[in-house]
Amino acid sequence: MRLNFNQFTQRGALDAAAGGSFITATGGTVTTDGNYKVHTFTTSADLVVTAGSGNAWVRLVAGGAGAGSYAGGGGGSGGNIDSGAYDQALIVGTYPIVIGAGGAGASANTGPGSNGNDSTFNGLTAVKGGGGAGGSGDPAASNGGSGGGAASGETGAEPHSGGTGTAGQGNNGGTSRRYGGGGGGGAGAVGGNSGAGGNPTAGGNGGVGIASSISGASEMLAAGGGGASNGSGATAPGTGGSSIGGDGKTGSTAGGDAAASTGSGGGGGYNGAGGQESGGKIQIRYQFQ
Repeated sequence: MRLNFNQFTQRGALDAAAGGSFITATGGTVTTDGNYKVHTFTTSADLVVTAGSGNAWVRLVAGGAGAGSYAGGGGGSGGNIDSGAYDQALIVGTYPIVIGAGGAGASANTGPGSNGNDSTFNGLTAVKGGGGAGGSGDPAASNGGSGGGAASGETGAEPHSGGTGTAGQGNNGGTSRRYGGGGGGGAGAVGGNSGAGGNPTAGGNGGVGIASSISGASEMLAAGGGGASNGSGATAPGTGGSSIGGDGKTGSTAGGDAAASTGSGGGGGYNGAGGQESGGKIQIRYQFQ
């Protein structure tokens, strides 16, 4: 049964009155929000429940993907899982936390960015971000939690397709035409297609992320990287989603890097290297008093 925030608070009080005990646990960076504690992990470690039992609200974000070069597409965000209203049961024991590292951006003029890596906790798996496409020919973007953006390429039918996202965790990457890369998909929206607004050199914007309030304060997570733009004439590289994905670039400038520990994708490079991803995050919230 899935419970909302108020229902969980009421149930916790009833459990305590009936002789139950609240959770005591260690691991990660621990913060307090009223009667709740939040454990935030940005590196792999263990959550150790030393006493008590109860249900937890959990958010997992996988590692974002690197972006492509040579008119490269933006990297896709890592997959996002929100367990909902306190539906992860915790008892005394050790729970391994695996934080997915991000994938590297492509070196200048070499091709696609690397995929991210999965994040896992208690049977849940957030799927790695899909790398942004790059290189000449008819390059393919990678699938993932969110798909990577397509590269413009030099041959093959246009538009080139972006990578496919994982249902319930992310979205597809944007398509591309001759002079701009598509934006990487984000957890909140698909990546933008290149050539928007009638400008054939424009890179696609990265898909927006998801706002999370599990810590008690709102933050953005899991956005896509922007696509690269042709380095001559009117240029408009794509911007990273939600200001946390990496920005696409033009000329020989390397694509922008994603904000740290947000599971976001890097920005595409045109002749420069693709931007770097960011690693994932796992947060666990439960009532402790």
